[in-house]
Amino acid sequence: MKIASFTSNIPTMGDTRTYEDFYKYLGVKPTRLGVVSRMYDDLTASFLTESLKNIFYQDAKGSGNKYQSVNALAYDWEISTNYIKRIEFAAVPDGDGAGGTEITMAFRERYYEKYDTFKIENSGQQCMVVGRPVRKGDNYWEVVVRLVDNNYDTVLDKSACQPGDKTRWISAHMPELHEEGYTKWQSNVEKHRGYIQTHRFDASYSALYAAQEDVFIKIAEGKDQGNMTETIYKMDKVQKNLLDTFLTGRN
Repeated sequence: MKIASFTSNIPTMGDTRTYEDFYKYLGVKPTRLGVVSRMYDDLTASFLTESLKNIFYQDAKGSGNKYQSVNALAYDWEISTNYIKRIEFAAVPDGDGAGGTEITMAFRERYYEKYDTFKIENSGQQCMVVGRPVRKGDNYWEVVVRLVDNNYDTVLDKSACQPGDKTRWISAHMPELHEEGYTKWQSNVEKHRGYIQTHRFDASYSALYAAQEDVFIKIAEGKDQGNMTETIYKMDKVQKNLLDTFLTGRN
């Protein structure tokens, strides 16, 4: 079934071919690349991307450009996240928690409040804060904690609590309508940078080959050879080779 046909009239046919020629080969609209790439369902990334519509259409009035152009090969964007902040130790804890005893820990900022439970990243041990934080300096806050475990034989692994090691807040384990609780609020925004990759695929052939290309392919397909229908070798058009290579590289 024929979908559409396109004709390119290039005034500079003697010059070097560029990506613009491929663009015109697909037609006057970049969205038509999706029609082509969906014919190659083995190229999973391209197939899914085009099926989900990767072209942003602008409802521009008049005869203006309805597609947004990118003027650089790098682009930035920001997204909101629910990333839980990691809090670093400011000093080695005082105490090991043996027998359920209290441990004094120091952090570089005020983050953990009374009854908060947090996890030590390197060891996986959990601690519950049993007192309000005490400010000892601009970047030095002390909190008193107890280890959360199923018996009193466990001791704190101080090798995972060195200055710079991180902890992560888990929750505040208290019953409903308890008289004390706190909220963790912060602005979680991440900036990401992406780069547009360019691809180039060339094919060079002589004028004589161009004139006889259809004949060569006809012979390769075994046409008009009487009873001899066996294909001796396979030859595709240069344009098809370029399209296949481009879509594979793009994928």
